[in-house]
Amino acid sequence: MEKVNYKVVNAELFEAVKNRPLKEIILPQEKLVDEKGIVIAQSRKADADLFISITANDGPSRLLVHWGDSNDYYQGWNMAWEEFTWCLEIAQK
Repeated sequence: MEKVNYKVVNAELFEAVKNRPLKEIILPQEKLVDEKGIVIAQSRKADADLFISITANDGPSRLLVHWGDSNDYYQGWNMAWEEFTWCLEIAQK
């Protein structure tokens, strides 16, 4: 069995985002405008500074994959998750 190298921070949102479009999910607006947004999963590696979150600091809700000084924004789960897992693989090396 493969070791999971991330931890889910917000299980309810993690499942919701995987199964429904962002525009259908009711989110607390005050947390969305924070720079990080609402973190839903992050790397288990302490020094990786790698997470996936939902943010809306520039308009509509988007998924943010943050790693170090890089921020990549996505409208859909599949592309964001692919980027996040790719970053996890690199960070674990």
